[in-house]
Amino acid sequence: MNQILSTENISNKGKYNKGSQKDIKTVIKFFAIILIIFGIFITASSSYALYKNNEKKEVPTTKPEIVLENKNEDQLILKVMHGQIIDNVIYYWNNEEENKINGNGGKYVEKTLDIPNGENTLHVIAKDINNMTQEVNKTYTKTAQSGNVNIEIKLSGNNISISFTSEEKISYIKYNWDDEEEKEVEVNDTQYKTEIEAIKGEHTLTVYAVDENGNETKEVKKIIGTTKPKIQISKGDDCFVITATDESGIDKVVIKRTSDNKSFTMKAKDNEKEYKCEFPLEEGENRIEITVYNINGATEQAKAKLTKK
Repeated sequence: MNQILSTENISNKGKYNKGSQKDIKTVIKFFAIILIIFGIFITASSSYALYKNNEKKEVPTTKPEIVLENKNEDQLILKVMHGQIIDNVIYYWNNEEENKINGNGGKYVEKTLDIPNGENTLHVIAKDINNMTQEVNKTYTKTAQSGNVNIEIKLSGNNISISFTSEEKISYIKYNWDDEEEKEVEVNDTQYKTEIEAIKGEHTLTVYAVDENGNETKEVKKIIGTTKPKIQISKGDDCFVITATDESGIDKVVIKRTSDNKSFTMKAKDNEKEYKCEFPLEEGENRIEITVYNINGATEQAKAKLTKK
């Protein structure tokens, strides 16, 4: 009987182990599923956090937009617009001093600029708060308005007389031959007159006058320049011996005696390139002034003194 009881206990014990194994497997599967779900959740949370972190660190790469718009012949409008806050805008003409406009925490800047006379290049640099910059360079050509300065050019022999008159004050005048460098003269008056010497041959003389308002008047004239005559004076038998030469030809020689201010004209014939004449001496000191004209009206002057004992 003891053996039967022992057998039953063993049998019951075996049945109990099989049931426990099934329960353990179920528990393990349950916890495995929980771990998988938790792992997926952790991974997703980490990925989202990394994405948001990268999104915060990303800096916009767009640059400010610069627009240059003509307002009229004398002015332009500088416009700067952006999706980000504009820090500042710098502009300057050619290599002149820079001008700075603060953005004042805004996303739009506008400024009206005067266009200077002549050919000039405008440089604009716009920068936002992220140090993203945009640069634009544009060249403008503005012809000054025609002024009311009256310019008169007269050729007298080899001398050119230039006269300027104006209702407005003339700031300065300038002139040049052909394509040579301009020569500038400050005036600051309503009228001005100057003389320059003509260049041999046919040339173009360009003269400008600029009034105090920046208005420019221009005059262009063809000039035929000639060489000046040459004078040589020597002493003859009781006379002055005067020799005049010119490659274009001598027109006349005018001699003025200073003792009585009398003038004597010696006319050359056939446009001689060399003309010689004599002028008699009086007792005592003799002073004369000589003016030689060539056929183009160019002149040369000389003075001489001789004594007759």
